[in-house]
Amino acid sequence: MTIEQTLENVLVNENPILFLGSGFSLGGTLKNGDSIPTGEQLKQHILKNYLNLAEDSSDYLSLNYYNLDKVCDYIETVEGPKKLNDYLLDYFRYTTIADFHLKLPDYNWSKIYTVNIDDIIEKVYSQTKREIHLQNSKVKSTLQKKRCCRGY
Repeated sequence: MTIEQTLENVLVNENPILFLGSGFSLGGTLKNGDSIPTGEQLKQHILKNYLNLAEDSSDYLSLNYYNLDKVCDYIETVEGPKKLNDYLLDYFRYTTIADFHLKLPDYNWSKIYTVNIDDIIEKVYSQTKREIHLQNSKVKSTLQKKRCCRGY
């Protein structure tokens, strides 16, 4: 049996567990019509729109050298996590899904774990009229956003 056949067998005949990261959301769009960003694009957005840094400023040039995780660390050190977390939750709210996202419920996942803070999974299951049970939906936004920032 090939690896493809084994994978198909597991997906169709068993109840696998799925872990989703930020790559799953790519292809969707934000409420402003922009594509959901990659980690590098999100870092650029944070530098320009959240921190309001000009691309030619010394702060921008210094922070742009680092990855998203380090930029988030810097912001949390300076102002704490709450403000950035709230900003990111709002930024990733009211997304639009891509057609391929609708294939997610085609498989009988025993569990789906995600570190994403966007609402794509909920929209997929709502649009396909499939039921999904959310755990930890009352987790503080600071935890969710921190995971998002770290997960990209």
